[in-house]
Amino acid sequence: MQNLFDFALATPEIVLLVLTGAVLLIDAFGNEPSRRMTFMLTMGTLLVVILVSWGQWGEATQGRTFSSLYVADSLGHFLKILSAIAVGVTLIYGRAYAEKRDMVARGGEMYSLALLTLLGEFVMISAGSMLTVYLGVELMSFALYGLVALRRDHLASVEAAMKYYVLGCLASGILLYGMSMIYGATGQLGLAEIAQVIREGGADRMPLVFGVVFIVSGLAFKLTAAPFHMWTPDVYQGAPTTVTLLVGSAPKFAAFVITLRLLIEALHGIAVDWQPMLLILAVLSLAIGNIVAIAQTNFKRMLAYSTIGQMGFVFLGLLSGVYEGQAGASAAAYGSSLFYVVIYVLTTLSTFGLILLLTIAWSAPQLLPGALLGTLLGPLTARLVREPQADIDGGDDAAAQVQRSGDLRRGQRDAGDPLMAQHVLHLKDRDAEHLIGDRHGHKVLVAGDDDVVAPRLPDGGRQLGVAHAAPFCSVSVCCSAKSSASRSNLAT
Repeated sequence: MQNLFDFALATPEIVLLVLTGAVLLIDAFGNEPSRRMTFMLTMGTLLVVILVSWGQWGEATQGRTFSSLYVADSLGHFLKILSAIAVGVTLIYGRAYAEKRDMVARGGEMYSLALLTLLGEFVMISAGSMLTVYLGVELMSFALYGLVALRRDHLASVEAAMKYYVLGCLASGILLYGMSMIYGATGQLGLAEIAQVIREGGADRMPLVFGVVFIVSGLAFKLTAAPFHMWTPDVYQGAPTTVTLLVGSAPKFAAFVITLRLLIEALHGIAVDWQPMLLILAVLSLAIGNIVAIAQTNFKRMLAYSTIGQMGFVFLGLLSGVYEGQAGASAAAYGSSLFYVVIYVLTTLSTFGLILLLTIAWSAPQLLPGALLGTLLGPLTARLVREPQADIDGGDDAAAQVQRSGDLRRGQRDAGDPLMAQHVLHLKDRDAEHLIGDRHGHKVLVAGDDDVVAPRLPDGGRQLGVAHAAPFCSVSVCCSAKSSASRSNLAT
């Protein structure tokens, strides 16, 4: 007889919940501005959770517990390990960033909320019922809402949090409404039971199809697929860069798993109805994500649209997996989608990691040459970021002006020549969007919430620099040609 309450299967979630509570309590009595103790305890918690999940994965632990509300399988163990690693890497990247922006001076909520976000992802990954899916989604979402609004004195962060909260609640309501319609059509909440009712032809088709429409819409919001992508650029841009990385990495694992469990495991019998929906989402995501990204002048907005485009490829894999009489093809399609999501998260960690390193290293209001970038980030970036060309008139004078005064605008005015955009800059007006132009009128990409890390591409065949470089990310620059007689200034 199956044990209805086999707590051993849910050991990762139980351990994570207990240790998160301990971290929260210990942090409440701490007064260290850097929250070093909280950070170390958080890293220890993640390490313990990884080891527990690794042990279950190695032992091939499988089963259902809590009346089939919870499912333990190899897919869940694998993605839990990756999710915990992604959160750990993000917190390591973002610790110095958070300290410089006073995000942890008044408390270590960033670490506690990150652990609660991970707990919600774990619940989603192991969901065996629509109830568990929704509980996990809400636990993860509300922790992310708090993280986005962590800089309470930063207008862009507060605005992003409000947009994320309002649209997130709307998406959660859509998802819940779809679940209620499926429950009404099948009389079941468990995913396996729903699949059995559909297979036996005992479901009322009309509310079932309407429920699928709402569920696909809710899942598209969580996966940032067009046309449910409106929140993504604003939230990516307004949130602190550390939080942006938390939003854009590990939650994608959880959203992918609940998409598999809801559409493939529970609603496989009506794939003919949801396959066209995924096809439309895939085409729109690929078109909007890749085309609109070209026009962006902000690093994080560009990466947000890149995320939208990548989700289109994921949907292509999911919708191609249902093919009658081809079980092997189905497994290959879903495996390919999973592989793509894993590579996407690794790429996101790499790209945002570079942005975080740059914003930490060059927070002083001065120009720093590309050679220092090469010293810190290796020979690949050193080859891509060059020293300014000697034949640019007035360049050295302009750089010296800014270095002495710390005022970019005054440096431009006094030197009579715009600053060279191939340097890595940090603007005095930290909380604004900026466009930096040289005398040829080219726009360059700017890192979003308060930092500029954008050298430029060639002008007249000369290699001046690139927008960003990382092992897994491509060179991305947006150039806008203007009249050669005009001079561009800083603009918001």
